[in-house]
Amino acid sequence: MTSPARAGRIVTPDGIQIGEHDGAEFYTIGQRHGLKIGGHKNPLYVTSKNVQKNTITVAEGETNPDLYRTEVALENMNVIAGKFFTKPLAVRARIRYRQPLFEAILYMGNNRTGILTFRKPQKAVAVGQSAVLYGTSGKMLGGGIIS
Repeated sequence: MTSPARAGRIVTPDGIQIGEHDGAEFYTIGQRHGLKIGGHKNPLYVTSKNVQKNTITVAEGETNPDLYRTEVALENMNVIAGKFFTKPLAVRARIRYRQPLFEAILYMGNNRTGILTFRKPQKAVAVGQSAVLYGTSGKMLGGGIIS
């Protein structure tokens, strides 16, 4: 049996409540439909969510900087081509199915972790998504889970 949805707050990046929702777990980063909030010049997009506090944060407009990230932490990394790297590595990455590859730098950490820094900011990056990494030659190197 699933737990019933519980009402939560929809807030702006400043923390101002502008609406309510039926459960943060039902929303995804980058979502713009189904928010049931009108009266804004541009569409609202989910920029973050906190399931424990049952709050989602929205920002106005698809070019809003709150929708973009330049760096993510990776965990549960697997390297399928070669070995774990000790120096920063130029890679091409993908965080969504069929998304064009983009340039990034991978900094490997300990215990199958890493930091992926994007050359250009990427839109609607969400915790739990997979980052798939390719070498500059196009060969898949591995990947990790965005944390």
